[in-house]
Amino acid sequence: MRKLMQWVEARNDRQRWAKLIERVAERSQNAVWRRVYPSISQMGFHEACGYIRARSAVVIQSEMRLVTAETPIDPTQQSRLCELASHRVIRNAMTELMQQQSPMRRAA
Repeated sequence: MRKLMQWVEARNDRQRWAKLIERVAERSQNAVWRRVYPSISQMGFHEACGYIRARSAVVIQSEMRLVTAETPIDPTQQSRLCELASHRVIRNAMTELMQQQSPMRRAA
């Protein structure tokens, strides 16, 4: 019974963290996009990912502070959640970039 309770608690934590990550990423996306778009359109994939990571750090940390003020979490886990939110923001920005470049590639 104890293991079942631990499993349920761990699952609830994972679900709560996933929601926090998604919330932080959504709240950060527009500000990050405005910071990076003009530059990343001329970069290669890996360079653009690194650039987005660097330029998004301040935005993500700020949003994480706002979100965790509403929903407190363990400070030791906050940096890991920021890292995961950063991955989500990078993925979203690269997807947006590919969608915007796609019509240009078809026209050529």
